Amino acid sequence: SAVVDVSDLMPDERAQPLDEFFETVLIEIKAARSPRFFVLDEGQDLVPESPGKGETRLVRAVSAFVRKSRNHLCGTAILTQRPQDVSKSVLNQVGNLFVGALYGDHERKAIARWVSSKANSADAHEQLKHLAELEPGEFYFWSPTWQKLFGRFRFAKKWTFDGSSGTVLDPTALGKVAPVDVKALSDLLAPPPPKALPAAAKLSNGASPEHAALVEENDRLRAELEIRTT
Repeated sequence: SAVVDVSDLMPDERAQPLDEFFETVLIEIKAARSPRFFVLDEGQDLVPESPGKGETRLVRAVSAFVRKSRNHLCGTAILTQRPQDVSKSVLNQVGNLFVGALYGDHERKAIARWVSSKANSADAHEQLKHLAELEPGEFYFWSPTWQKLFGRFRFAKKWTFDGSSGTVLDPTALGKVAPVDVKALSDLLAPPPPKALPAAAKLSNGASPEHAALVEENDRLRAELEIRTT
């Protein structure tokens, strides 16, 4: 087995090496027939519905791979959380579907179109209404041709490395939270006071005390305006 990780590459950077990869692999599996299985994670990035710069050839290469590789003992699974962004020409080639919880209207509509064209099952159409109710680990499995099955299943938790899991904090291990010094925090966040000009500078050039007071007030207002606009 092998893993090809291109997650750190930008779309235009990964397009050329990947389209050549899928074109080459398709040629190789035709020459050496043997059971193989490919998993394409983040399918919306490999076969986007709306290809970006340089991605048109990639979409054609992956679409041809998914369509033709099945004739040479090769299976393919496409993983995505955004089925609406996966090329419909590729999505239409999917024969079996595992669907977890979907909350967005666009996601559910993309799956509903697949059900209408592939399954056309009363059970599947009814299950579409409950996609948002699925718990973590629960999936609907729709296999209209191979298994002729439309059911709800629960999968066990991963016991191998789970790179997609987030950090789970143990509340008992956090200990006592240190008290917050509100005054120190307020002083830290408070804006600096405006710099006042020396009285001698204000009274220079024979300025009167009234004029100095106006200059001081003008400086204060300018400083306040600068604080509000930054």
